[in-house]
This record gives sequence, structure tokens and C-alpha cells, in this order.
Amino acid sequence: MLIKDIVNQKNFAFYREAADWKDAVRKCCQPMVVNGVIGEDYAERVIECVKKYGPYIVILPGVAIPHCNESCELAYKTAIGFAKFEKPVIFDKEDKEKNATVFFTLSATDHNKHLENLLKLSSILEDGKILGQLFRARSEADLLKIDQQIKL
Repeated sequence: MLIKDIVNQKNFAFYREAADWKDAVRKCCQPMVVNGVIGEDYAERVIECVKKYGPYIVILPGVAIPHCNESCELAYKTAIGFAKFEKPVIFDKEDKEKNATVFFTLSATDHNKHLENLLKLSSILEDGKILGQLFRARSEADLLKIDQQIKL
């Protein structure tokens, strides 16, 4: 249901590539900005945090979860967005495990709903088959097919 919600809310995008990791963060936030989920400067806050703390948003090889605890005032709704890049986004040239092509952007105003979303997202990311399909996804239809296979 989580991925179907992302699709229904139009909080997703597919890209060929990003100029760099900062461009990738901006691009993955854009659908959520357009839909009023997060503020215009949310991506810049995430970028500031990554500069300050390192690429903490890359939680698995190939998967990044852009979020910023320091920017609650720029989160207007609790939601998750999805972005997929064909070319890997490099966060650390020395560590290929910090490359990402799948991005789940988090926004939170409701703590309980946010925790529920994180639990669902964790279940999805723990499923190797689903994760593989996310790496190969190229369209809205692909996301909806993946959602049908998720058992939460």
C-alpha cells in the first residue's frame, strides 16, 4: 500500500541522471514540493545535513532516504516520495556502497504516521525481490506492479 500511496499522491519521478548528489536530492524532492508536501527549501536543508554529517541518507547500497530532522517547519504533510535514477548517484567517490539509484524522500508532521511509514518502508527494503524490482523500475506501471506483490 505504501508504494500505491506514493503513486496516487503523485510523489514520484524517474530520471536518467543527476549532475551530482545535490542535484539528485533536489530532483527527488521536487514532486513533493509541487504537491505541497514539503517546502521549496527542504532539499537545501537535506543537502546541508549531508554536508555536515556525511552521506547518512544512503542506508543500503543503492538506496537513499533523503530527510532532515532539522527542518520540521518545511515538512507540511507526512508522506514518502520515490525517485529512481538510471545512472548511480555518487555520494562518496571512495565508497561505491554509498552510490544510490533508488530514493525514498521522507516528510513528517505526524509522528505516529511517520513511524508507520518507516516500518512499511523497512519491510519493503528487507525484501530482496522487491528491492531488485525497485532498482529496475522505470514507470508508474512498474511501481503499481511492485505494490501488488508487497505483503504488509
